[in-house]
Amino acid sequence: MPGGECRNEGVAVTEAGEGGKEQPARTRHVSEHMANERTYLAWLRTSVTLMSFGLVLNRFAAELGAVRRAAGLHAILTLPAEHVGVGMVGAGMVLILGAAVRYAQVRHGIDTGEYRPLTRAAWIIALAVLVGGVTCLVWMYRRS
Repeated sequence: MPGGECRNEGVAVTEAGEGGKEQPARTRHVSEHMANERTYLAWLRTSVTLMSFGLVLNRFAAELGAVRRAAGLHAILTLPAEHVGVGMVGAGMVLILGAAVRYAQVRHGIDTGEYRPLTRAAWIIALAVLVGGVTCLVWMYRRS
């Protein structure tokens, strides 16, 4: 359709662009798709960082425990750190899986024009981070 949009199986194929020229409809949403990709890449970086730090924490705690055992000292304080490291690696894996699923959902929502932000998820994540922060404060206070 000149000046309009032609649909093929529910997906926009062409639309009128600058100067009345027809162009692929997907170019209309390029900035939205690029923003979606940047968000996914931010989650990817966060996931890799979380897994890397978890690995370092786990290995450091294991080495510290070995040194303490060799010196005849009690190594009970390193055991939770090893488990925290494993948990961080697991959390990183879950995080990247969730990010990939969300990326696909947002991409589909942008393409179909039905994108809606997940405000409930934002509140759940904020509360989870807040609970984690309070837990860290309690843990640090008990250690000192």
